[in-house]
Amino acid sequence: MSLTNKIKNDKDFQKILKPILPQKDSFQTISTKKAFSNEYVCLAETELANSYQSSLVGIAFDYIARFKIAKEIANNQESAYINLVAIKSLKLLEGKIDSKIYIKLKKHYIKMLSIIIEDIHNSPFPMRDIMNFIHHKEEFDAYMLALKNMSKKKELYEINIKEVFSSAVFMAKLDHIYRSGIIPDDLEFLFDKPDKTIIDDLQDLYVLFNERFIKSGLVNEESLVMFNPSFGKLNSLAVGGADADIYIDGVLYELKTTKNTGYKWQDVAQLIGYYLLHLSAIEHEDDTSSTNELMINTLAFYKARYGEIEYFHINDLKATEILDSLKKLYKYFNWEYSNDFDEYYKKSIYDKWLYKFTK
Repeated sequence: MSLTNKIKNDKDFQKILKPILPQKDSFQTISTKKAFSNEYVCLAETELANSYQSSLVGIAFDYIARFKIAKEIANNQESAYINLVAIKSLKLLEGKIDSKIYIKLKKHYIKMLSIIIEDIHNSPFPMRDIMNFIHHKEEFDAYMLALKNMSKKKELYEINIKEVFSSAVFMAKLDHIYRSGIIPDDLEFLFDKPDKTIIDDLQDLYVLFNERFIKSGLVNEESLVMFNPSFGKLNSLAVGGADADIYIDGVLYELKTTKNTGYKWQDVAQLIGYYLLHLSAIEHEDDTSSTNELMINTLAFYKARYGEIEYFHINDLKATEILDSLKKLYKYFNWEYSNDFDEYYKKSIYDKWLYKFTK
């Protein structure tokens, strides 16, 4: 059972989170519109045919957003395309499907990933060595293929963005298999070109993301970015898996492609759940957590069809209430809690800088 499933189905777990959930009126928006309201204007309408296409677009947009953000930063670009959920899906399929299909799938993965790498680095010159970053041979092969393609160019150039969209949809299909745990009998659909409706929808979402997120200055060359931040092996095992969408300069974001503009306590609980797991990893001194050295000051949603960002500052919650919920979480999992963490947390949350959004 994942964190989202626990929030949805486990009433005892819900009782831990609900007392500290920021309510609708506690959120602000960058546009200054009322959060979760009908003041929003849908700027990326959708004509998707079914729920599977909607799910596919949601996952593909997550990939596209991270690739676009990677192009804006100077450090940690490699983590945008290394050890993706998609390659975990590829490894899951190894030995479980026809070997010829698997070889074909692996080659296709390398090709699709090379397009993404080429787009992110956007340079004909050799990139820095990624041997210290890669997890799988396919990633290195994709890197080398991208490098080979870039070496043929004599100046900066742009990859056709629709090629990146198609690559992201392919990754999303693999991602969907991994998260569902169901291997389809026929895998030929993985090689199909995405429907025009899906590509057009991603194009609209991409343009809006570029205008409302990238150009707004929420990320820049010097930004500290963590893609799919996780919260340690202990927490992951305890909740059955938990990783957020993206961390940028103190803000933990969840990206949403839904048309629903209303306040959903389950979505807010997901963000608060991530934050408590983040604190738990620090208290446990779990060095497998990717956020231990990071200060999470703000929780936010990016509503991709509206270009709206709803955010909430952690400092607006009482430290005592957060710690009380954290202790309840420990009791729920039968973990031992160190009371020394109380003073550490109360001091650190107020001493460290608080990220502020600017228009």
